[in-house]
Amino acid sequence: MRQQTTTALLLLAVLAAFSYPAAIAQSPPDGVVLGTELTASEFFSAVNLVECGDLTDSNSGYYFESGGATGLNRERCDIGGTCQCRRFSECSDGDCLRVWPCTVEGGGTNKNCKAIANCTQNIFDTPMRVEVACDRQNMTDKNDADLDLFGEKWKQALADDCGIGRVCRYNGDTHETIQVLAYDAFVTYTLNDAHVDDIQACATSTLFRFNRCTTSVRSCIGRNILGDFDMDTFRTCIYRRHHHEGMAETLFDNCDCANITESSTFAEIQDVYSCMEFCAASTANLNCDYVVTTTTTTTTTTTTTTLECPDIDSPEAQVVYEFVTFSIAAPEGNEVRCVGYADGGLATYENVTTSMEDFWTVPLFDGSTGGDYFSIADNSTGSAQILVTDSLLGTYTHVCSARPAGTEQLCPLVATNPTSSSIGP
Repeated sequence: MRQQTTTALLLLAVLAAFSYPAAIAQSPPDGVVLGTELTASEFFSAVNLVECGDLTDSNSGYYFESGGATGLNRERCDIGGTCQCRRFSECSDGDCLRVWPCTVEGGGTNKNCKAIANCTQNIFDTPMRVEVACDRQNMTDKNDADLDLFGEKWKQALADDCGIGRVCRYNGDTHETIQVLAYDAFVTYTLNDAHVDDIQACATSTLFRFNRCTTSVRSCIGRNILGDFDMDTFRTCIYRRHHHEGMAETLFDNCDCANITESSTFAEIQDVYSCMEFCAASTANLNCDYVVTTTTTTTTTTTTTTLECPDIDSPEAQVVYEFVTFSIAAPEGNEVRCVGYADGGLATYENVTTSMEDFWTVPLFDGSTGGDYFSIADNSTGSAQILVTDSLLGTYTHVCSARPAGTEQLCPLVATNPTSSSIGP
């Protein structure tokens, strides 16, 4: 009896050894030391990712092994500009990634031990115009939340209707990367012209429908992204908004802006469009967002017009090749401007990043290789906009600001993130 009992206990111990879910990797890599296996929730709490993760070889981080009953799914991130990043989700379908914290013996990096950080979105520089015929919809009526939903369906259609595997090559996920041009058109960005061609091919098929819209697409590089948009169309649109009356209409009719042609570059079109908006704002005399204060004395009545400066968050600054790009957002109806001063530049411009007067009065200049300063501007659309300099070299300190369009208001300067950039060799 005692022998049977002993045998049974030994058998239970052996079974327990095989059935206990030991937190040991099947094939731990040489030179990598593993900690205690993490559950999915413990992993998410440790890495604290906002959307997607950037994985790099490291001397400490996380080791992943496939074949777990539970654990993690790891897929390519689908947000525009994040193709090199990965999105994690919880997995319980029996084909999951198990995960352990890891370190590398003796220091150095190991491809099996990955450091994980929040993904940095790459800036795309190929704009494309998307024309949409949407049932009972008007692009200009959509607020930010509407455009976020619109962008979600747009990206889903790229995958479902066009069979595009890497939708991360296209922007347009949210309102921040959708620039509405008209009731039936918007501009977003992609990696290069070849990817515009892929959508053009898809758009010729009746399968490509999203948000009750049929679609056509074309690249904006070297083409007129505004289509048949001209000054007469623009004036008609502005008049419908009831901002001009009497002499204001005459002044607006006489606005002198360049013409847009089929050979106009994207930068030239932006300049013309900014000129149109600026002229409309500077000549308007009805339903304007002015704060008016009146002071009365025994002899005179003085009316002063004070414009409120918009609040803006710290603009993001990045270097792309020899160009500096700024992402800046301000409410619609404001002018946004970013200015940079070169390290060792002429003393004439040394105060453009500290003095509001110098900042707002320095002539607009995109910059060029070896330039002493640059000053770029646009009228805000109400969403985040990308301002791009011309080709530059050297180190620049830069700030941005915003003020009511068409005015000479001096509004506070906001340091960019980062505040300076080093460009070129």
